[in-house]
Amino acid sequence: MPIDHDTQRRLRQAMAQLNPPWDVTASHGFSYLSGGYSNENYRFEVAGEAYVIRLPRQYQDETGGRQLEQTIYREPGALRVPALVAMDTDSGLLISRWVEGPLLIEQPPTTSQLLAYLRNIASALGERPASSGTHYDPVAVSQRRLEIAPGEIPNAVAACVARLNWQPEHIVWCHNDLNPWNVIAPSTDPRSWVTLDWEWPALNDPLFDVVTLHQGLGRDPTELDDIAEAVMERTIDSMRVQQNLLAFWLREYGWAFGRWHAGDQRAEIAEQMRRAQASLDRALV
Repeated sequence: MPIDHDTQRRLRQAMAQLNPPWDVTASHGFSYLSGGYSNENYRFEVAGEAYVIRLPRQYQDETGGRQLEQTIYREPGALRVPALVAMDTDSGLLISRWVEGPLLIEQPPTTSQLLAYLRNIASALGERPASSGTHYDPVAVSQRRLEIAPGEIPNAVAACVARLNWQPEHIVWCHNDLNPWNVIAPSTDPRSWVTLDWEWPALNDPLFDVVTLHQGLGRDPTELDDIAEAVMERTIDSMRVQQNLLAFWLREYGWAFGRWHAGDQRAEIAEQMRRAQASLDRALV
C-alpha cells in the first residue's frame, strides 16, 4: 500500500520521539503492514537495514503493562523475539528490527510443527519465576469491556460470563495473545519462529496460549483435547480445555465489542465479534 507524504511525516515524528540511533530523515521505503488489529505497523529502511515501527491504536488499559513488554524484549532468555531498537513504555511506540519470513497465518503449520512450537514457547516462558508475575484473567478483562454497553450483549456471551469462574489451578508465564498474526516463521523449523507483540505477558493457565494459537489458525475444536495433552505431555481434564476455549472466545468478543463501542468500527472488528459469537454459540450447545 503506497504511503502518502502526510503519513510519512507522522511516522518520522513518532520515530523522533524514540530518539533512534539514526537521522530520522534518512528513513525511507515505508510500507503498511496489514493485519494489526491493535496497532498500526509499518516497515521502513535506514542505511540498508529494515525495521518496523509500531503505533498503538488501543487505550493504555488494554495492555498488560509496557514495562513487562519491554523486559521481554530486552531480556528474552530462550524466547525468540525481534531485536528491540527503541521503545516508549508510556505511549507504546516501538521500533524493532524487521524479521524476514511469512506470518504463521500465511503459512499454517503442520500438527507436528504446531506442537513443537507450543512446547518451545511454553518451555521458554517456564524459565521465568512465577513469583514475579501478575495474573491475566480473560473473563474479568472481557467483563470490563462488555460494561460499555451491557444492553447489547448477546445471550451466548452473557451465558459464557455467567458460567466461567477463572481460577486456574496451574499457572505459568503466558503470552496471552498468541495468535498466528503474532508469529513469524522464517523456516519450517519451529525453533526459528519469532513471537511478536508481547503486550499482555502475565501468569495464566498455559492452555490459554495453546487454545489461542489453535483457534486463531481455524483448526477443529474437537482435536483440542489431543493437542493440549500432546503439548503438556500429560493427561488433561477435558473440562479444563473447554473452559479455556470459552474464555478465549469470550476475550475475543469482549475486545472487539469494546473497540466497536469506543468508535473503532472497522469491518475486521465487526467480523471478530461475529466469529466469536458464533464460536460461543457452538461451544455452549
